[in-house]
Amino acid sequence: MTPGSKWKVTIPSDLAYGDMGRAPQIPGGATLLFDIELLEVKPTAN
Repeated sequence: MTPGSKWKVTIPSDLAYGDMGRAPQIPGGATLLFDIELLEVKPTAN
């Protein structure tokens, strides 16, 4: 993934919160959808 790259990530319910959900924001059985954009890569300090 390079700076400026955009990904759409889908996480099905069984890999996320399952039937329990995370009330009140995420109902049980919900599929999570994320839009991810890499803005920059910062070098590590050695």
